[in-house]
Amino acid sequence: MFLLNYYLAGPKLGRVYDFFLDLRAPQPVPREILIIKTSESAESGDVFCVLTALTEFDASCLILETGVSGFSSSFTGSKAEIREKFHDEYYLLGSNIRTLFDGIRRGSVTPVQAPQYIERLIELTEQGRDRLVSVFTDGDEYLFRSAEVFGNLFVSGERYSLDRDGKLRRVNPFHPEARLPEEAKLPVYQSLESRFASSQIESLEHGQVLYLLMSSGKEIDIPLDRDGNIIAGKPGAFRSVDIAMFREYEEKDRAMRRALIEADELGAFSQTSPDDSPVILGNYVFDFREEMFRKGNAQKRGDWIASRNDYLKSLDEFLYGPAEMNLVKGYEEVIAGEKSLSKEGIAKLTNMRDQLIGSFSVMREKHSELTEIHVFLRDEVFNSFCIMGTVSGNSNAEYSALLANALLTGNCIKPVITRYVFFFSIVTALIILLIIHRLRPLLVFSCGLVLSLLAAAVFGLSFTFSAYWLDPSIIFGTSLSGTLVIFGCKKIISGAEARRLHIAYGEAVSPVILRRIIRSGKPLVTETSVASAVVIAIKDCELLRKEALEKPTTAAKHKKTFYIEARKIIFNAGAVIAGCEGDIILCCFGSPLDLAKDASVKAYELIKKMSDKNQWRFGVDAGACSFSWSKETGFCVSGRAAVRAKVLASKTVRLKARALVTSAALTDIKKSAKRIGALHDENDFFYELPL
Repeated sequence: MFLLNYYLAGPKLGRVYDFFLDLRAPQPVPREILIIKTSESAESGDVFCVLTALTEFDASCLILETGVSGFSSSFTGSKAEIREKFHDEYYLLGSNIRTLFDGIRRGSVTPVQAPQYIERLIELTEQGRDRLVSVFTDGDEYLFRSAEVFGNLFVSGERYSLDRDGKLRRVNPFHPEARLPEEAKLPVYQSLESRFASSQIESLEHGQVLYLLMSSGKEIDIPLDRDGNIIAGKPGAFRSVDIAMFREYEEKDRAMRRALIEADELGAFSQTSPDDSPVILGNYVFDFREEMFRKGNAQKRGDWIASRNDYLKSLDEFLYGPAEMNLVKGYEEVIAGEKSLSKEGIAKLTNMRDQLIGSFSVMREKHSELTEIHVFLRDEVFNSFCIMGTVSGNSNAEYSALLANALLTGNCIKPVITRYVFFFSIVTALIILLIIHRLRPLLVFSCGLVLSLLAAAVFGLSFTFSAYWLDPSIIFGTSLSGTLVIFGCKKIISGAEARRLHIAYGEAVSPVILRRIIRSGKPLVTETSVASAVVIAIKDCELLRKEALEKPTTAAKHKKTFYIEARKIIFNAGAVIAGCEGDIILCCFGSPLDLAKDASVKAYELIKKMSDKNQWRFGVDAGACSFSWSKETGFCVSGRAAVRAKVLASKTVRLKARALVTSAALTDIKKSAKRIGALHDENDFFYELPL
C-alpha cells in the first residue's frame, strides 16, 4: 500500500482517472472565456483582424497561443485584395477632393478658407501614401501598434507540459523552471492578476494550496498536487469562434465600403449632408482607425469605437430612411417633366434611376450581411477573455482555457491528502479481510477479488459526485494485497492439512472420497469420531494355509494380491477400509469418511460383488463404532460391531457358510436368511446371508 500511495497518490492520473472523470457531469464554465480557433499557426493579417474586432467590441484580453506566420506584413491578401487596397486609398483621395469642391460650389467653404482645406487635403493624401507603405513594408510595427491600442494582448510562445501519456489533465499558473517571480507567471495568470486583491501559495499540513482573494471579496482555495499543478477536472464546453468569422467580418466591412463607393458614384449621397453621409463617416472611421493603430494611441480607442458605432447607425438610418425614395422621386419628376430630351436621353435617365435603385438594393444586402456578423461577434466578444489558438487535442489554447476556468471559478479536482488515503485504504482492506478470512482458500481469493473491485468502484463512483479524487487503484491494490496474503497463508495451511489428510486417509478411501475430505477438511486427523456404521470383515480362507506351507516371499505375494483385489472392489463400491488383521480386511459403510446412507444395503451389494471369490468369507455387523487415526495403527475402526464382524468371518469355515450376518445388520437388508441356531450372543441371533 505504501508503494501504491507513492506512485499513485501524487496523484498519478491515467486510464482509471479518465474512466471515472468521463462519468462526472461537466462543471459550468464562465461565459467570458472564448476560444478563437485557428490552425497550427495564424497569419499576421488574421491577428490584425482579430485585434481590430476585439478593440471594437471591447474584449477584456487576448491570450495568443499560436504561432504567427507572415509577420512582415499585417496585410496578407491576394492580388485582387491588393488592388482593392489601392482602389480604396485612391477613392478616398478622390472623395476628399470632390467633398472640397462641393463645399466651394455650395458656398460652405469660402475662398479665404480654401487654402486651409487644401493643406488638409494634402495631409490626408500623404497619410494614404503612408498607409500603403506601412501595409506592405512596416507591417510588423503596424501590428505592434494595434496590439498597444488593444492593450491586453499576452503572447505565450511556449509548449506546456502534459502527463506522461501525452494527455492534458493538469495546468499550472506558474512556469516551474523560471528564475524570476515575474517570469514564472504564465500569460493567463498575468492577464487575470489584476482581478485578485491577493494571491499566494500556502503550504499547509496536507499540501500546497493556491489562495486567491478576488476583488469582489470572493475567496478561492485551489489545492495543488505535489508538483504544484492544478488538476483541471471536467469543465463544460468552452465557447468558440472560428478565425474565419473575423476574416469574414473584415471582408464584409470592405464589401460594404465598396458598395457605398459605387453608390456614391451614382449620386446616392448627393442630397445627404457631409456630417450624415455614411460614405464620409466610413472614410473618417477608416482613417481614424489607421491613424490610431499606426501611432499606437490607446487613448483614442473609445473615440474610435464611438465613431464606428455612429457610422453603423448612420448607415442603418440612411438605407432604411427616405433617402432612396427622395432620390427616385426626383428622377421620376425630371423624367416626367422633361420635354426637351430625346428618347435616348429619357432612357439614360431611366437607366440612372434603375442603377440607383439597384445600388440601394446592393447596399442593403451588404448591410444585412455586415449587421448579422457584427451582432454575432459583438455578442460573443464583448468583455470576453479570449484565447487564440488551435483546439486540436491537448493544445495550448485548451491548456489556457482550463487554467482560466480554474482560476476564475475554483472548479478543479481535489486530491485526497495522504493520511486519508492511508486511512481509507487500511480500513477498507480490514473490512474485506474480516469478511473473507474464514472462507476456504479459493473462496478467499474470489470473494476478496470481487470485494476489492466493488470497494474500488465505490470510491470511484463517489468521485463522480464530489471533486475529491482518491485513486481506486490504491483501494483495489491494498485490498487485493491483503486478500493475497490471506489466500497464501490459507493455501499453505490447507496444503499442509491436505498432505496430512492424504497421509492419514489415502489408503483408506478412494481418490474421489479423499478429494471430498480434503476440500471439507473433515474429519480432522486428530479427532476420534463415533458413528453408526456397518462393518464387513472379509476373510481369505486360503491365506493362512499358504503362509504356512509356501515360501515367505510367495506368501507375501498372496497377501498383497488379496489386499489389492479387495481394495479395488471396496473403493469402487464407495466403502472405507478400516484396518487389516492377518487374513481379514475390515471395511465399513456409514463411517465419518464416506457418510453413506442405506449402509446395510450397500454392504450386501458389496458382498455380492465379491461372491465370485470362492475363498473369501464375510462377517457383517452394524452398530456404534469409533473411528480414529494414528501413526501406529493408521485409520481403524473399534467397537463391538467390528469385533463381532471378525468373529463371524472366522466362524464361516466351521459353519460352511459364505457370509454370516447379525440381526442388527440384516434388518435393513430385507432378505430372507437362514438362522444359525447354534450361534447366538445373548439376545442377538446370527444368520447366513444368501448370495
